[in-house]
Amino acid sequence: MTPVGLLGCGARELHVRPTLSRNLVMEWSHKLRLHDFLEETSLAKRAREVAPSLKRRTTVIVLSDLHDPDAFAALQVMSQEHDCLVLHLQDPAELNIKGAGIFRGSEAESGRSFVGHGRRAFIKSEEWKSELTRFGIDYLHLRTDQPILGKLRHFLNRRGFGGSAGR
Repeated sequence: MTPVGLLGCGARELHVRPTLSRNLVMEWSHKLRLHDFLEETSLAKRAREVAPSLKRRTTVIVLSDLHDPDAFAALQVMSQEHDCLVLHLQDPAELNIKGAGIFRGSEAESGRSFVGHGRRAFIKSEEWKSELTRFGIDYLHLRTDQPILGKLRHFLNRRGFGGSAGR
């Protein structure tokens, strides 16, 4: 069995050292439910901060929308020493941005303004999966408008977590 910890990638400090206690992991995961959607996040920064503190091989489970442009490189580095799993949460609004022309927007988490266009959507889940699995990182795409429990249970069972998802 591998220890499990929790690291929040938002503005508030949420960092819990790895443990083998399932009860503690479930208790920590409830803290994630209090997420403020206006909170700025930085997956890459937190991954780089936590990696050196993990003294032995650890399973790292990442729950993210994968919008951080530096996340891929940080996860690649982390996967060299640790077992990484990425649960990619995707809003259906990201899927079919077509022909919108040039538009101005504001990042919900950071408030930063940006200019975008409809011909270049977010990176497709197939591209993330291809790149991450190439470096030994397991990947699961989860749409936020569809039930996730069945997919998550199957994914975790395949990874040897014994069907504990949803219990």
